[in-house]
Order: sequence, then structure tokens, then C-alpha cells
Amino acid sequence: MNHPAILRQALTISASRLISLSMASTDLMVLGRMAWRDASDFALASQWAQVFVVLAVTLNVGVVLVYRAGRVVDSRLAGRIAAYALAVGGALCLASLALPSMAGFSSSARAIYLVLAAGLVPMTLHIACCHLLEAEGFAPLVLCATAALACLNGVLDVVFVACDAVPSGIAVALSTTVVRVAGMVLGCALVASRLGIRCKPDWSADTSKALFGYGRSEAATGLAFTGGLALLCTALAAQSGQASFARFGIALNFMNTVSILFTGFSLSLTQYFAKRMPPWQDRVAGVLALSLVYIVAWIAVLLPSCGLVARWYLGRADGALAGLFAAGLVVVMLDGMAQILIGLLRLAGQVAVPPMFRLSMVVFGIPLSLLGFDGENFGWVMAGLAFGNAVATCLAFSALYVTCRRTGADEQGQ
Repeated sequence: MNHPAILRQALTISASRLISLSMASTDLMVLGRMAWRDASDFALASQWAQVFVVLAVTLNVGVVLVYRAGRVVDSRLAGRIAAYALAVGGALCLASLALPSMAGFSSSARAIYLVLAAGLVPMTLHIACCHLLEAEGFAPLVLCATAALACLNGVLDVVFVACDAVPSGIAVALSTTVVRVAGMVLGCALVASRLGIRCKPDWSADTSKALFGYGRSEAATGLAFTGGLALLCTALAAQSGQASFARFGIALNFMNTVSILFTGFSLSLTQYFAKRMPPWQDRVAGVLALSLVYIVAWIAVLLPSCGLVARWYLGRADGALAGLFAAGLVVVMLDGMAQILIGLLRLAGQVAVPPMFRLSMVVFGIPLSLLGFDGENFGWVMAGLAFGNAVATCLAFSALYVTCRRTGADEQGQ
């Protein structure tokens, strides 16, 4: 097993995802420093918007597989993928319009949410373009383009808030949507210049069905996972003070960012072993040891930095926020281990059931978090989420153990 290759791939994937997620962190940092009172509404609205962002990402997971199945660089196939992406983005945008009235948003949170929802269509096409470029070996170019968009997002955040033409939360949401439109244009331009093909939409029911088939299981899990967190945020916002909930919203954003480090490692393992069959079961102990070392190493680096990161977000020291960051690292560590175990199970051909293990946080963690919440003890909320992720990790480990034992028994029988 080539450990350096796995780690290098993991860090490359994670870097690209982290830069993309840094845009949301930048939004909250700008509000934390320039318009603290608007941070609470933005945190709530963006958490609900994240439900549809996750759906957009998961429903595009099959782009590379379908594109490679075509075996040639084909404008027609790229057009069919673009048409699917636009259709998914449009459907998600329309579906998202029903949420503000259902979630009981304030007028400010509703306006922020609607502006963010408007960016779903260009964002979905941008994701598809990035997949096409990565499929042809242009991942470093995608990384550079993402970094450029992140810089643009930060500049527009500051400029739009400073202009004071609209409330600060809406200004930051507008900046995010403008950047998503810019990302769509840049993605299409790079596909045209580097691949020599145009992303001219060309609807195909067969191609769209194949793309949807790859993403529907992950989309269902992602919907329940992020939807559960959004419901939790709504309940906590109604029971807590504005400043306390703003800290929790920032902590969630921090956790989402850190989780990418473990998602990238899981994807790296999947890609590495998918190319190196026969199965990896004979090396499962080494894989798990490497995974544990990777996770613990990152936690050891990040845990002492919680106070500094809190200062970056708010521009001042905040012990309560630093404490939430530390508790959030435990939550994310457990979820990261579950993701890695689920990725290994996916290699063994178990695609449908294992992703559902992560819903333990929704089934067990969120109810437990709400059960003991008194309006201020967000540490208890983090403990409940950690318990749910611990259950998911135990379920995934048990399933992996049974799978490896069954595979070993089958090989001995042969």
C-alpha cells in the first residue's frame, strides 16, 4: 500500500474542497467583524441553503463516471451533462422557495435565504464543469480557479457590506450569488478552452437517468443529514439568545470546513483501491491504522488552534466560541471515521445501506441535543451530536468486520 500516494491524493482533494468551503467561512468572518448583529440570521439562512447545496453536489457525483463511459471527448455528451446540471439546479431552486414560510424565518433571514437560493442554478453547472475538467486531468486548474473565486468572494463581501446599500446579511448573500455566477461562466470557459468542447445544453433522458441513478442514494442521505441540522438550528435559534446562536452557527461552519479533510481522505482511499483490485480486505488493518493516524494527527494540530481560529472569525478573543470549536472537533472526528469506514464498505460493493449509518446523528444525536438544551448550554448540543456520530462509527465498523469475515470465509471455501 502506497501511503504517500494516498496522503498526497487526500491533501489535494481536501485543498480544493477547503478553498470552496472557505467562502462560507469568509462570509461569516466578514459579518462577525463588520456586522455582528446580522450573523445570526445569516447563519440560520445559510444552514438551510446548505441542504440544497449538498443535494446539488451529490446529484452530480456520477458526472465523471458517465463522462468516462463515453470514452471520447464529446461535445454532445458534455452538453447532455450540462442540461442535466441546469435541470437539477432549476429543480432545487424551485423546491427551495417553499422553505422560508415553512421554517419560520424572520424577514431578514428570509431575504438572505432567497438570495442564496438564486445561486443554485449557476453553482450546479459550475460543479459539472469542474468534474469534466478533473476527468481530463485538469484538477490543478480547478484548484486555481476555485482559489481565484474565493478571493473574489472575500473582496465582494467587504465591498458590498461597506457600501451599506442593503442590510449586511443580504449584501454577503448577494456576493455569494455573484461569485457562483462567475464560477459558472469561468467553468464553461475553461471547458471550452482546455477540452475544446462547448457545454451547450442538449437534453437526454437516458443520460440524465444514469446521472441521477449514481447520485440518488447519496442525495437522500445528504438531504436527511443537512435537513436534520437545519431543523436543529431552527429549534435552537428559537430557544437561545442571538449572540449565543451566532456562535453555534459559526462553530457549525468551522465543523463543515474541517470535515472536508476527512472527506478528502475517504475519497482518496476509494480512488486508490478502486484501481488496485483484488480487494483491499487483506490490508484492512493497515488501512484503518493509517486512517486513525491521519485523523488524530489533524485533531492534534487543530485543537490547540481553536482560540486563534475564534479570533480570526470575530477579530477578538472569545472563549465560548473556542470551546465550541474544540467540542466540534470531536464531533467531526467521529464522523470522519464513519465516512472512511463507509467508503471501504462501498469498495466491497455495499452502496445502498452503509451511507445510511451516518443518519444516526439525525436519529439519535439531534433528539438528544434538544432534550437537554436549556437555551445556553451548546456544549450539551455538541455532546449529543458526538453521540450520534459515535453510533454511526460503531455501525460502520461492525458492518466492515462482518464483511471482511464473510469475504475470508468465502475465499477459504473456494
